[in-house]
Amino acid sequence: MKQVYVCLVMGLLWVVAGPSVAAQAALRVNVLAVDASNFPEIVLDIQVEDAQGRRLLGLDAQAFQISEDGAPLTGVVALREQSTSLVSPTLTVQRAAAPSGDATTLFSRGAALGIVWDAAVLRPDQQAVFDAGKQLLRAFLFNNSRAPGDPEKVSLFIPASSPDDVIQVPAFATYTQDGGKLINHILNTQQPRTKATNLYAAIQQAVVATAATGQREGRPAVVLVVSDGGDIISGDAFNPIVAQAQQQAVKIVALGVGSPQTLEKSGFRLSQLAAATGGIYVQQPTPDAMPALFAATMPAALDSMYSLRYSSVLVDDGKNHILALKVSANGVATNSQPIPFTPRVASTLTPLKPLGAVLLREYAAFAVPLALLAALVITMLTGGVRYLTDKSVSLHKAKTRH
Repeated sequence: MKQVYVCLVMGLLWVVAGPSVAAQAALRVNVLAVDASNFPEIVLDIQVEDAQGRRLLGLDAQAFQISEDGAPLTGVVALREQSTSLVSPTLTVQRAAAPSGDATTLFSRGAALGIVWDAAVLRPDQQAVFDAGKQLLRAFLFNNSRAPGDPEKVSLFIPASSPDDVIQVPAFATYTQDGGKLINHILNTQQPRTKATNLYAAIQQAVVATAATGQREGRPAVVLVVSDGGDIISGDAFNPIVAQAQQQAVKIVALGVGSPQTLEKSGFRLSQLAAATGGIYVQQPTPDAMPALFAATMPAALDSMYSLRYSSVLVDDGKNHILALKVSANGVATNSQPIPFTPRVASTLTPLKPLGAVLLREYAAFAVPLALLAALVITMLTGGVRYLTDKSVSLHKAKTRH
């Protein structure tokens, strides 16, 4: 059977959209491998991403158009998708475009999480609220992840008493996957604030920063608020927060922690924020409820890989050819960069074995016995000739005497 080897000029090909800048940022395709070892059948392993690097799942065969040397193919494309899930955030899959059946591992990606903790103690009786917030955050973060292979990235925002104060804790200015470091800061380092706080200004900053991290790294974005909802500083920030969170797909999860009187007065604002952004509001929760709340509210970006299989119409001529891929998703049609490859037929002739040590090793065993056998035959023939000659001479002499 013929074997065809595919030569890819570029190892990983990032595919960008064609005509407009908006389209170029809308879709990308990563070609992992191309295999034509069963030519004319060709297999491609690919991943499709949106502008934020989040994998696109659920595409069907009609989303893909193959072209060879500029000519679109009308044949049926067989498509297989393998993806992670919330139940299986890490998944080892077989790559169809690897002749040896090499495996690759898919990893779900944890969310970007901005935590807004209203760590204010204005009266002695609020120390218990401060301590309760610590334990809730510890229980929410400790040993919880929807994507162990690529865990959540977190940062901490502490509402301040003036617009000039730093709201995002400097130690977590860069979102981190070290949840233990954040827990240690909450439990042992963060001191309570003793002045009124600009809660909604802090939430707004957290929404913007968390959305930016999520978009940059292809992560869902969530803001967790731990507060009683009270704020006499920020002014009318509620509507801008809702607008920004909705526009940038940031979900707000709010935990109402405080005195019953304050929660009755201000907690409804937190409830409205959560409802408007697809989140949830829980009033006076307990630490035991945090693992379930984490599982119910924290999303993950799933990972996936598509394997496309089709029959080529090219002639197996050993010449250079161009393969191209067009992907249509979310209203955008994206044309790939050219993928050069060369079908090369492997020789079916038995290769000659080199002279030297290999030749001596493989043939000496036969040559030596044959040589000995030939020498033996020659010796026997020589002896027989001498015997017959001697006998003939003897007979001649005997006749001469008579």
